[in-house]
Amino acid sequence: MQRISPLVLTACFCVVIVSTAYGQQPHDIHHELLGVSLRGLWSATDHLPSFSALPGTVDCGTYTTGSGSALGAALTLEYPLSERFHLGLGATVLARGGRLRTPNDREPAFDSTTGQVVEVVTENALDVRLAYLELAPTLWWSALRVGRSTVRFNGGVRFGIPLQAEMQQTRHIVSPDNAVFISTQQRTINWTGGFQPMGQRRTPTVGAHIGIEHHLPIGSRLHLVQQLAYDYVFTSPVADVRWMMRGIRLELGVRMSLERSPDRAEEPAPPPPPPPPAQDTAQIVTAIPPLEAPRIHLAIESFDGRIEEGTELVPTPPLVNAVFFDAGSAAIPDRYVVHSADSIATDDPVVAHRNILLVIADILRRNPTASVICEGATSGDYEKGDTTLARRRAEAVARALESLGIAHARIRVHASLLPSVPSNMDYPEGRAENQRVDIVLVNAPLVEYVSKQTFAELVGTLAVHLTGSALSRDSILLEAPGAEPKLLDDTGTTRVPIRLRLAPGTPHVNLTVRAAIPQTGIHASDSVSVVLQALPRRRVELSTARFEAVLRFDYNSSQLTAENRELLRQLIERIPDGATLEIGGSADVLGDSARNRKLAEERARATESYLRTLAATKRIRVVARGIERRFPDALPEGRFLNRSIRVTLP
Repeated sequence: MQRISPLVLTACFCVVIVSTAYGQQPHDIHHELLGVSLRGLWSATDHLPSFSALPGTVDCGTYTTGSGSALGAALTLEYPLSERFHLGLGATVLARGGRLRTPNDREPAFDSTTGQVVEVVTENALDVRLAYLELAPTLWWSALRVGRSTVRFNGGVRFGIPLQAEMQQTRHIVSPDNAVFISTQQRTINWTGGFQPMGQRRTPTVGAHIGIEHHLPIGSRLHLVQQLAYDYVFTSPVADVRWMMRGIRLELGVRMSLERSPDRAEEPAPPPPPPPPAQDTAQIVTAIPPLEAPRIHLAIESFDGRIEEGTELVPTPPLVNAVFFDAGSAAIPDRYVVHSADSIATDDPVVAHRNILLVIADILRRNPTASVICEGATSGDYEKGDTTLARRRAEAVARALESLGIAHARIRVHASLLPSVPSNMDYPEGRAENQRVDIVLVNAPLVEYVSKQTFAELVGTLAVHLTGSALSRDSILLEAPGAEPKLLDDTGTTRVPIRLRLAPGTPHVNLTVRAAIPQTGIHASDSVSVVLQALPRRRVELSTARFEAVLRFDYNSSQLTAENRELLRQLIERIPDGATLEIGGSADVLGDSARNRKLAEERARATESYLRTLAATKRIRVVARGIERRFPDALPEGRFLNRSIRVTLP
């Protein structure tokens, strides 16, 4: 029993460690519910016998040594106690058989051929076949991380349930080569007549083990596992004899992490059914005449307008040059457009982000010498620290660009655990932003900055007459193309201002005005055709009414990028002397509100300072407009766009 003391003490020490750690550490186990591993193994067993015979064998001396090896398989289940400790159960099928030997016997014998006395050396052996199903409650400790790998130590006790127990005793002449047993005229005597069942088996056997494991991630939830373990079985397979075993196991397999399902809010219980109506002894029925349904009528009385045409200063809409992925996934989300025929026409930068792959492909087609780098990233340990996932994301974007006609040779793929400018992973929104592929253009601008373009607009006023009946206090919603919706409380004649952008070469425009009572389905409409050649025209030298430039900043930064400086430089070159520039700073919702307010102010000041430097030779007035956030924060692209400042020309 002295040999087993270190193992027993080690197992007790491990139990004390995990009990202390489980009580002191917070249960930050990410989302793992259960770890399952399947392994193949090779085991080598060293037998430590000290007996001379078993039931059914012949006493030929004391067995002192023995060894054997075999293949096996193991299945383990692990439950996380904390971030570093797991507790679980292993089930192993392995053979611990081998050959047990006594010291060789040396005895004189008469050689009838030569007539001389010679020394005969014999070996007494006991071949045993022992197969067990071993159940092992085990504690795992994740001791350290080396790069992407994890090194773990484990220890526990083992209970062996015999599946096979057979034995065969033989005595064999080792030398001389020409000696045989007289009784059989053979060099070997089989005392048991072959393998026989082993009697008086002990069930179960009890032992302990310690081991060291190495985990290498091969997927978002899969690890390649290698283990070296030492076993000690300190109860004999057979009752009433002294026979212990020790050995090593080399294991190789895979481990899969099963994650928790997201918590679901409990659905409220349905309301109780209404009580049955009270039975009246007598019913009085009164007929109520039906109410008159509300009705409305609309007629366009006249249109008075003109055509304004000229040039206007416009910036390119802002782009977020990244594709954001769902947690643990390398599939491009459905909201992104991957076919040219599905392109979305919109002026909303958040919605336009869905076209980012089409935009990048178009820029590359217009710049034949340009190339692109797809930089894949993850949210670090929240996605199992897996750069393989980052590479798969980058390759998915590369394949999408190839399907849009971009040659494979013009696309490079990089992968890293985190983006070059990561967002704060203390927040779920920050982690979602890091699950992305940044698209970096080489030898091509992402945007064309500030430009002048010609335009034509229909500007005027519609006179609309409304009548109705049985309207009570219902409001009427009035809508027309190129006009802001109006909510009217009364009928009569109303004037609707129109400002409608015209496509080149348009000969006439149909203006349809629609009036409706909200949530009733009651509506009326009227149309008028406006012949554009019959309208007067007004020339506008340079319109800035629609100018609004959005300059994006990196996360938690107020430094102007090279692209932002170029946009501001082109803006100053194109606006006339005496113009007024308004600047509004912005920040997203992540982090402390005071810090975000300060960051928005710093971005506005940095932009104002650079504009004043550029406009030193022009009489340009710069006005700070305050802090504002105009894009929705529900999606990563909206939060990226809110990390910006806006420059307008009122």
